[in-house]
Amino acid sequence: MNLAWEFMLPMTLLNLLTAGIWHFMPAGPSRWLVCSTMVAVPCILLSRGLKHKKKFQVHTYHYSE
Repeated sequence: MNLAWEFMLPMTLLNLLTAGIWHFMPAGPSRWLVCSTMVAVPCILLSRGLKHKKKFQVHTYHYSE
């Protein structure tokens, strides 16, 4: 769930924004550069942020006897 909320959801919203910008920008290399940068930079930053977070502990289940 951590991956879904902290990485996938922001990347999904960013992809929607990037698709809109792609649609309205004129064709050419600038469109490719702007849109690929808009996706690549946050992806790298978000993945680094998740990598450096502390690790989760293994869940221990206690059953009543």
